[in-house]
Amino acid sequence: MVNILLTDFAYDIDAAKGMALTLTAMALFVLLSDFKFLWKYFVEEPPLFQDSDRPRWMNKASKIKFIYIPFVFIGLFVLITFLRDKYMSRNEFYGTWENVITLERLHFEAGHTFQLMKQHEFESFASGAYTFTGDSIVLKSEVRNDSDTLEIYLQGTYTLTLEQLTMRSKDRDWEFKRIR
Repeated sequence: MVNILLTDFAYDIDAAKGMALTLTAMALFVLLSDFKFLWKYFVEEPPLFQDSDRPRWMNKASKIKFIYIPFVFIGLFVLITFLRDKYMSRNEFYGTWENVITLERLHFEAGHTFQLMKQHEFESFASGAYTFTGDSIVLKSEVRNDSDTLEIYLQGTYTLTLEQLTMRSKDRDWEFKRIR
């Protein structure tokens, strides 16, 4: 409750401050009224079973937790790092690019996805996934009637600098400048 109370005051949420303050005061009242009992139960009282009361194999098996628990946390850290690098990585395309001639905006996003939007519109008219290798790029767009199907929207070569992206396909050349 203290965390919620501090969040409400930090973000200045007037409607929630009173309720959070009331609930925090009630929680402190319960804590302070039973403080001696809680201190005795959690700190002073011995555990319910001593090591000598349990079978020997259970005492040996309980030592595994000192190996197992760190491995679980290390495994979770490695998994989260792997998933972040695979799906949320940013590459040199990442950002918003604007077509120099038509003012269409091309948004390259994390996870190798893109959106192509016309000027002064909020809905993308092409979105999907992209892949690139060396100097070639492929933009695969979702088909509007069947969202599971991807068709090639653009396939060609590109040249990329910090502020300019030029893509060339068989029938068209696009030139973009970075705006974000």
